[in-house]
Parts: sequence; C-alpha cells; structure tokens
Amino acid sequence: MSKKLILLDFFEEVSKLLKCKYSLLKAISLLETSTSSKNGKIKLAKDVKTKLEEGFDFYSCICLAGYENQVEKYGWFLSSEKSDFHLEKILDYIVSSEKEKLEVKKNIISLCVYPIFVILASMILTFYLIKNKENFFAFQFFENKSEVNVLSGVYEAFGFLTVYSLGYFIGIYFLLRADFGKRLIFNLHFLFQQKYSLKNAFQLMIMSEKNSRNLYFLQSIQNQLGEGKDFFTIGKSLRIFSRKQMSFIEKTQWTKDISKVFSDYFNIEKKAEKEKMEKIQKYSEAIFIFGVGIYLLILIKNSILVFFTY
Repeated sequence: MSKKLILLDFFEEVSKLLKCKYSLLKAISLLETSTSSKNGKIKLAKDVKTKLEEGFDFYSCICLAGYENQVEKYGWFLSSEKSDFHLEKILDYIVSSEKEKLEVKKNIISLCVYPIFVILASMILTFYLIKNKENFFAFQFFENKSEVNVLSGVYEAFGFLTVYSLGYFIGIYFLLRADFGKRLIFNLHFLFQQKYSLKNAFQLMIMSEKNSRNLYFLQSIQNQLGEGKDFFTIGKSLRIFSRKQMSFIEKTQWTKDISKVFSDYFNIEKKAEKEKMEKIQKYSEAIFIFGVGIYLLILIKNSILVFFTY
C-alpha cells in the first residue's frame, strides 16, 4: 500500500474515533493496538503518538513520521486546528477530497489497462516483423526497394496505432476528469455537511489549493462575497460553471438553505457520473478495437498483400 493510502486510511480511522468522543491521543493509541490495522498504519500511529506525547502538534507529528510530502498541501489548517472537534471535520474533508481524486484515477486506469495490453502486444508484433523480416517468405521475392517499402508500411501501421491510442487516452481523461466548477460545488457540499459557513468553506479551500488559476478564482469569489454579492451573480461574472451547474446555483437566490441546493446537485451528479462511466465502459472497448482493426488492415496491406500483388 502506498504512503498516501496509508495516510488516508489513518486519517479516516482517527476521524471515526474522534466522532466517538475519544481524545486525539486515545484515538491514536487505539489504532496502535488495533488487530485490524496493517503494519504501515500501526507504525504511523506509533510514531505520531510518540511525538504527541513529546508536545508536538498533530501536523508536525505527521511530518516527523515521514509523511511530509503527502500532507504538505493541508499543512496550514491541520496545524491551526486546536480542538479535536475541528480536527475531526478537517480529516473528513481531506479524506473525502483525496478519495474523490483517487476514484477518478482508478476509473481512468481501469479503462486503460486493456488498451495498454493491446498496444504492448502490437508493439511486440511490429518489432518482431521488422527484426525477423528475412524469415517471412514474401521478403525472399523482393528487391531491396520493395523490402524498404514493406518496412515503411509496418512503421506506418504502428504509427497509426500510436496516434490513435494517444487520442483514445486523452479522450478518456477528458471524459472522466472533473472540471473546476464541479469540484468546487462538491467541496462546498461536503463542507456544508460539516457545518462550515460559506465564508469559512472558501477560506479552507483557499488554504489547500495549490493551482494558481484555481486559487485566483477562489480568492475572487471570496472577495466578492465579502463585498455583499450573491453566489449566482459571482458565478455568472467568472464563467467557471457550466449551464447545468448555473441552473442549480441560481436556486441559491431563492432559498436561505443553500446547502440543500448543493446537496441536490451532488446527488444528481453522482448518479450521472455512474451512468456515464457505464456508457464509457460499454463503448470504449469497441472504439479501441476498431482502431486496432485499422492497424491490422494497414499491417496486412503493407506486409502480406504485397506478396499476392507482386
């Protein structure tokens, strides 16, 4: 298990124990002695507990345990939370945010495993044909010029498959990636569930955002909210939300319970994501097989059919 997954698992377990009204030190002590904990999590719990007892804050304990790179982006507000209650909410937010990203990556990988296998098999076939061309009976009848043409055809077939595969992977990535507007609404939905105000929610997201473009938009929204503008008007001026998202955000003008608006969007979008994933899984394999079929046709045309037309 990677260090990132160990840390997320650790945060999730700590958060659950804090919800049960255990103190932070007690929660980590329970994880240290838990029979269900894996070695990586037990070692992390042991290291964090030792540093807590020495007087370090929670964030410093995580860093000193060797997880500085994994937790760096959340450093400011992890180190600023003094109460276990607020730490519990922070840990929930981190786990939710990171698991959302991991889910997208998992979906992308699951759709790319089969194509990668096919590409590797095609690469082996292509280079085998080139390296062992003298073993193929058709080459025995060719002059040097014809042989060069055949090899060029093999390269042409592989070049087509490479370009087609890149297009396929890029298409899958853009179909599954969450745009900034969607991620922003999802984060607001989660933070509202944790009883954060709109102002504090944006402050929290600003502290954890590293992308300069996204940070600009978050700060712009926060500043305009401070000026008294409503969220819908701000969304229209910044143009970072889709029409579907804006149709939901518009409802914030008509209700005081804006958390309900974002909750409705979250539930509908999650259902839509599941349906989209099923469609992509259904059609992506056929689309890739189509490309492989063209690759084989080009390969056959340039390395086998030439023998029959020679």
